[in-house]
Amino acid sequence: MPVQLIPGVPDSYTVLYEYDPDKNIYFLKEQPLGFNRLPMKFRVEKTAHKERINADLIIRGHDGRWNDIILTGLKPITKGLYYGDHFLKGKKNYLIFSFSPDQVHATVIYHKSFFPAIKSVRDDINSRYMGYHTKKWPG
Repeated sequence: MPVQLIPGVPDSYTVLYEYDPDKNIYFLKEQPLGFNRLPMKFRVEKTAHKERINADLIIRGHDGRWNDIILTGLKPITKGLYYGDHFLKGKKNYLIFSFSPDQVHATVIYHKSFFPAIKSVRDDINSRYMGYHTKKWPG
């Protein structure tokens, strides 16, 4: 069941990942019951197609093979906080990635069937998540 994390922002699903430094992969730790829109594991990579993706980093999901899924480009909001989009079944979904300062934990906030197309609206939502990120990972 989606929840409203930030006042004035549509409901979302929160998915938690944990980093394994030996494998350089984030593994799924916790997700809402019945929610299966994100991969079981992912890694962060530099993009080879910056002009097309418009981001320096991408999230590559694993669904059998690493080259199967590019989940999204990571566009920075502030240190450790990024946004991106995920196309699924013809719908664009808004994603927020919040990484802990030590990069061991990643929280993915998934807004199903919602993507703010207007930049000023996106900027407003991103600024609201800056407060969430700061409270979640103080210091």
